[in-house]
Amino acid sequence: MNNFFKNMRLWTLCLGLAMSATSAIAMPQGQDTFVQDELLIVPAPNGLLNVGAMGYKVMNKQDGKTPFLRVKLKKGETVLSAMNALAGNSNIAYVQPNYIYRAALVPNDPRFNEYWGLKNTGQAVNGGAAGTSGADMAVEKAWGVNTDCSTITVAVIDTGVDYNHPDLATNIWSNAGEIAGNGIDDDANGFVDDIRGWDFVQADNDPMDFAHHGTHVAGTIGASGNNGVGGTGVCWTSTIMPLRVLGSTGSGTTADIITAIDYATANGAKVINMSLGGSGGFTGDLTDQAIARANAAGVLVVIAAGNSGTDNDTTPSYPAAYTQPNIIAVAATTQSDALASFSNFGATSVDIGAPGTSILSTVPPARSAIPGCSWNFDTATLQGWTVNTWDTTGAPLLTTNTVAISTEAAKSPFYSLTDTPGSVYANNRSYRAVSPTCNLTGVQGALLKYNLELASESNFDYLYVETSPDGVTWTVGSAWSGTTSGVFYPLELDMKSLDGAPSAQVRFRFDTDATFVLGGYHADDIQMTAPNTSVAAHSAADYAFLDGTSMATPNVAGVAALVWAADAGLTVAQLKSRILNNADVNPALAGKTVTGKRVNAMMAMPLQAATGLTATVQTASSVSLSWVDNSISESNYRVQRDAGVGFATIATLATNSAAYTDSAAPSNTTLTYRVVALARDGRIINSATASATTPVATAPAATPAASSGGGGGCVMGGQQNGIDPLFPILLALALGALYRRRRNV
Repeated sequence: MNNFFKNMRLWTLCLGLAMSATSAIAMPQGQDTFVQDELLIVPAPNGLLNVGAMGYKVMNKQDGKTPFLRVKLKKGETVLSAMNALAGNSNIAYVQPNYIYRAALVPNDPRFNEYWGLKNTGQAVNGGAAGTSGADMAVEKAWGVNTDCSTITVAVIDTGVDYNHPDLATNIWSNAGEIAGNGIDDDANGFVDDIRGWDFVQADNDPMDFAHHGTHVAGTIGASGNNGVGGTGVCWTSTIMPLRVLGSTGSGTTADIITAIDYATANGAKVINMSLGGSGGFTGDLTDQAIARANAAGVLVVIAAGNSGTDNDTTPSYPAAYTQPNIIAVAATTQSDALASFSNFGATSVDIGAPGTSILSTVPPARSAIPGCSWNFDTATLQGWTVNTWDTTGAPLLTTNTVAISTEAAKSPFYSLTDTPGSVYANNRSYRAVSPTCNLTGVQGALLKYNLELASESNFDYLYVETSPDGVTWTVGSAWSGTTSGVFYPLELDMKSLDGAPSAQVRFRFDTDATFVLGGYHADDIQMTAPNTSVAAHSAADYAFLDGTSMATPNVAGVAALVWAADAGLTVAQLKSRILNNADVNPALAGKTVTGKRVNAMMAMPLQAATGLTATVQTASSVSLSWVDNSISESNYRVQRDAGVGFATIATLATNSAAYTDSAAPSNTTLTYRVVALARDGRIINSATASATTPVATAPAATPAASSGGGGGCVMGGQQNGIDPLFPILLALALGALYRRRRNV
């Protein structure tokens, strides 16, 4: 009889308890959002709860001040199964997972504060003015969700990548199907020994960057983060596939670009970054077809809008202007959230903006002058150059040579090389100046740098800059015509055809026609340089600030990899929608881009906005709801109620809401509530669910009102979520037994 009275006490308490807040459970989505083998349990007031008897171990100190029990689950039990098992336990007021919260991660890379595109606090960088706090991609917040993009290969189609850079080396793609150095196409992909990508410019397996552009792009996407070195990419642990299609001076051909797109598609890239562009192209051309093949294979292609400050809707820049559905075309924004002055735009052709000015990233070490191959003529001599002049009408070599050095114009004081010192050039001439030989044995990626001032009859009289491996065979590298108005311009020539040549030479050949003459050319500070590509050549100084839509584009490509790695089930179309729609509205981009937005990594991530929903009965027709708002700038919250016929929205709340009272709840009804957070693209970020049972509106005064901070539904003999139908009988029997016992006293 004593045990019976104990049970009677339990059942009497159940009259005053609402349904457990966990009777219907919707667990938050995402990996490692809660401790996998723990629960937090709040005992019901005056309840009888013995978690030890239930097989759970209490892990926190019970000092009378802590309102919950932190319990270790039984072996083999999951958080979800445990919560379902406890959902109707009358001795439990509330139960929830032990959620994991993450601080916005700050990497220990010493130059992180200069990466304003990742976190803009208004700091001044690169000697410029202060920026606008918050005008960034919210990447630091997104790192609380994911920092590992190693499952998403990003192909960088560019000038190559310095794969020896200490902030990139560990993140370079490795072709698992290829055996290095055996001279065999092991994976039968058409490329021999392509262990880390391909150089389409020189048709070999070494995609080293002999400029700096591609390395800067790669570092923006995926320089190693939190490694105590330099800076960090958008994603700390990335997989970068280097594909060289642009030479040392930053230009390349359609044929190489198409082949690189197909290589990336065939070899597992999920994102392609193309920080390049030009005016040539049309819908359906061969490049467009290659991007379409990438789309069919599920590859996202992120492309620079261009840097001419023009409207791509009227003056297209390709490949950004193609309309394949897997393209994201990117404009550049400034540290104060303005559209960069140089950035192309387009209300229908440019999708989104991203930080693109004063962008700090990795670059190769500074190039070195090749010994014996620098000439500034300031010794007042030709420094070994040989000169001659030809009459192009068929006459022999002129006996009076007019090519020499002169002080009439110079980039650095006081001499320069010129065709006709002190006078205009003559018609029907070929003025020639040939450098001494330079030993390029072992050199790859040689570059000719020079400064040029020119005054020639435009499109008729040309200065040709030529190279030769032997002094016999000459190849035109550049052809210049027109006038620079007395200004010296720094120019470069890719000397890839001379790699390894022991007797390389350059020649300046100025050819004139039969009409009109001007002042001619002046060339100064001519120098052959070689890249420093060894591991030992690198230092902490191998970072640089650059501007351009080329810099904005890898910011978006990095965000794409970050999001896709965290939400692997997305299709290309879904990923693109996620990035474009869940971004920051930017007035400077309104009417200038398709979205009018600047990319926001945090809002594009697979996130949780509402967790830990509780439902507390207040009256017969009032239920109070509360939840944890994780503040991720959701579009809105929608509160939905199900009284047994399906969920219906009863309220739409503003962002960052955390509570709502349903004052029109039907009485004497078991209700399930759902709070749904919606992202800006309409997707459900997540939904939290809880249940409650309202009491009968005309309940006797002696019956305690159904309440208690979240409630605990009663369970007895397998019955859940309400009062056991045997209760009146049990109560009568109990009262009868009590009456008989008192009579027997």
